[in-house]
Amino acid sequence: MAAQQHYGELYPTKGDDINRYYIDSAIPGAPKHTGFVPNLADEETKATQAFRLFSTHYESPKLAYGSTFQQQATIRIHSATPVNQAFFSEANIKHLQDEIRYRVWLKSDKKHTIDPQRPDDLKTIMRSYYLQYSANVPGQERKELEDLNERVLAFCVDDILGAINMYLYNRNKLLEYPEQISRPINPHIVGTKSAEFKGFIM
Repeated sequence: MAAQQHYGELYPTKGDDINRYYIDSAIPGAPKHTGFVPNLADEETKATQAFRLFSTHYESPKLAYGSTFQQQATIRIHSATPVNQAFFSEANIKHLQDEIRYRVWLKSDKKHTIDPQRPDDLKTIMRSYYLQYSANVPGQERKELEDLNERVLAFCVDDILGAINMYLYNRNKLLEYPEQISRPINPHIVGTKSAEFKGFIM
């Protein structure tokens, strides 16, 4: 006959796993984590979550004015040039989306695979870097396009990795309570033995 497990013991016994004790003594079959949201990482919980860290977003290339983002990105600021027409093209945006996903995967030691990013956010970043760093020098179009793409990729990849790391850090904080603070230590006590007791003075 299997030994009966007693729950609700007042104190753990020597050699007991303290975390296991608190979980088992509270509720049989309790979650294996002890944080504010202990079942956050459970498979059945993850399958029913209503949110994802990165979600695929679809947007039609047609804007409200009947033209494409390629034509509208620099309207009333720059006229159409080979650089801005190539940089803001749908083909280049797709290239950046694919390259962002690949570089995030590579830079995270192949641990994180993300979805394509929200097109509006990516286009805002692209437009910002174009207006800051574009030169439109004739004959240097390919070099300038590569430079603009690299600037966008460097910013996006670092920003996404930072967001992932912060998400995982906060997620872990919800899974586990912080480690308990150790007992205070008196630094003035030296050695392992106390002075010999000589008796009370009468």
